[in-house]
Amino acid sequence: MKYTGGKSWFDKSTQEWKHNPRVYTNFYCSLKEWSNLGRGKHHFMYQLRERIAEKIFFKYESEKQYYCNKEGNVESYKLSFDRTGRRDGLYTEEYSAEIIKETIKLITNREAQVDFYSWKGTIDHIEVSFPDVKSMPNIICLIDEYSGSSTNRTLIFVIDCIYKVLGWKTIEWYDRYLEKFYNKDYDFVFLNPNNERDIYQEWEDKTMWKDMIMKTSNRIYNCTKISYK
Repeated sequence: MKYTGGKSWFDKSTQEWKHNPRVYTNFYCSLKEWSNLGRGKHHFMYQLRERIAEKIFFKYESEKQYYCNKEGNVESYKLSFDRTGRRDGLYTEEYSAEIIKETIKLITNREAQVDFYSWKGTIDHIEVSFPDVKSMPNIICLIDEYSGSSTNRTLIFVIDCIYKVLGWKTIEWYDRYLEKFYNKDYDFVFLNPNNERDIYQEWEDKTMWKDMIMKTSNRIYNCTKISYK
């Protein structure tokens, strides 16, 4: 990643600490860089969403959108998910999936296939795969959050899942056990720690690889919900 700012200093005249916030100019992250962001992931993701809005969704300078936050300050527009869902047409899911695809592309420099499943204001789950990368499984992100869910938090969770799967390729157990699952025949399933309801309650204690890795051919769909045989 590349950025300017991000430094703090003590102002002797006011006897206060002041901070020059980071302004990101490149959003690509290595495994270590993403991990080291820590709580700064939210600030990072807000700026990334602004970049998507300005560079991709709003093609001309005159089309940039701004809004007033609750403090009355003018801020640039940040794209948010449309959670209406397939009840009213797939275009809402395609729009939300596009935000995730562009986020993944800016952070990983990889093209992803993303499927966004939502229904009546609830984000059910998100499916991510990398068609051009043979040694990557499908990544299933179980969200299960209603309309108050955070776009920022959801995007961070999706990237966390992707980088966790990438990180496992660097450990000893990849050669000893995991490698055979790193292909398009397998899903790695992750549960959002902020899930609000009990649709995916059975996944809460599944933290072992043998419980998280499922055969893609065993997927079952009930409306937007995904489960496995």
